[in-house]
Amino acid sequence: MFDSDMLLDSTIYSAGTTKTIFYESDMKEIGEVICAVGVFDGMHQGHQYLIGQTIDEAQMRGLPSMVVTFDCDPDELFLPVEKVRKLFSNSDRLAWLATMPVDYVLVLPFKDELARTEARQFMDRIFTTVVRPKGIHVGQDFRYGHKAMGKVDDLQRWAQQHDCAVHAHILVCDNGLPITATRIRDALSEGRLAEANALLTRPYYLRSTVVRGREVGRELGFPTANIATSTPYAHLADGVYGGYVYVDDVPYRAAISVGVPKTFMESGSTIEAHLIGFEGDIYLQDIKVVFIERIREMRSFESVEQLKSTVMDNIAWVRDNL
Repeated sequence: MFDSDMLLDSTIYSAGTTKTIFYESDMKEIGEVICAVGVFDGMHQGHQYLIGQTIDEAQMRGLPSMVVTFDCDPDELFLPVEKVRKLFSNSDRLAWLATMPVDYVLVLPFKDELARTEARQFMDRIFTTVVRPKGIHVGQDFRYGHKAMGKVDDLQRWAQQHDCAVHAHILVCDNGLPITATRIRDALSEGRLAEANALLTRPYYLRSTVVRGREVGRELGFPTANIATSTPYAHLADGVYGGYVYVDDVPYRAAISVGVPKTFMESGSTIEAHLIGFEGDIYLQDIKVVFIERIREMRSFESVEQLKSTVMDNIAWVRDNL
């Protein structure tokens, strides 16, 4: 697992009236609830709809609403690092869930022991006498338990024994296609940033650390921040993007280059950002990089002057449009 972005303490985070409860240390008597269960790895339109349905039922029945999720994406346990494509860091995902108008967010530690639990025992493991679901909302493709063998039918059998109703929702669609995290990852990797942002209902962003780079931009007159991240985020198509870089929570418009610069092929794949109006040294500083629009694809240049002219045009586009 990727401990760099985990919430490792037992602090109860709150946003409005929402309380985030960490299973091992903050559990208290809550009683009957209506809950949504899932990873919520993108907090996209489909996830928001599922949580909205949970809130509606909770209000109708006069019970607290709850989101049940994990402290990490299960993919982090089962897939090699190079195949994990996160739309959120774990801490950001939990922080976004805490902004939803639910009463509780219950965070379960997804460790080997829980991962090996058979489907017929899984729900008994995550729900105790202090949390008793009367309604559970999931997507129709919901899977759980060891090797994801548990399906909605198995969940319904468990629910019948515990005086609980299961609502398996048809996936929300956009342009006739289901909205899923996989679809969003594919859109990002294929350069369809506008589509991905629309499905997410937010601009795609990542959190990173500024490291030493080639410093070619500085030599050419447009210094850039070279960005590295230890979190295996979703792959963005190579190209130049317009967006924002947040330094100490202050946003700066930025022209952001992603991928292998064809004029400097020996440098390998990079993320570099030119921050408009920023002065200072942010080496080793943590920043947030927000992608608003893809300006162009990567291409090679016949001369340094042609490269400089194109980059300055990209910076001007950002200045004029963001």
